Amino acid sequence: MALQAVAVTKNPKVHLHICGIGTPQQEHNYKELAKEYGLSQQCHWHGKVEHDKILSLMAQCDLFLFTSIMEATSTVVLEAISVGLPVLSFNTCGFGPLVKDFAGVAIELTTPEQSVKDLAMQINHFVAHSDELEQISKQEFDNQESLSWESKAKQMMEIYDVAIHKHNNHE
Repeated sequence: MALQAVAVTKNPKVHLHICGIGTPQQEHNYKELAKEYGLSQQCHWHGKVEHDKILSLMAQCDLFLFTSIMEATSTVVLEAISVGLPVLSFNTCGFGPLVKDFAGVAIELTTPEQSVKDLAMQINHFVAHSDELEQISKQEFDNQESLSWESKAKQMMEIYDVAIHKHNNHE
């Protein structure tokens, strides 16, 4: 879907950095698809990359395109946020509210064809309005504390305190 969206942008300024590995056949198929879409010069295949190098690469990019529609526990979105990388995703997998609240844009998942068009439209919008990406990145850094384990533990303790207080008042 990411390859299709970049192809639909028809924008030579858009480059796609692809990290990770699948089977040799999957990698071959995606590279052939990129060639078919005329994206060979816009796609950068990094293969398997060590964690610290991924974070460094993310920090150098402008936008993280998360096209998964089934992953519920992917940490890669949080890693992108941790380096101030704005996220473009679908409003699915539990990441939609997080992304919409302060990490980027979460578009509605519709048909495959319309979803590709929506991704492409948003990518082109960000290319034309890079200041919005800078604003999102700043917002991510400003709000990172709210995603920390310490912050989440404090929120849970506050919920327990309210529940215990209500319970004790009803006895």
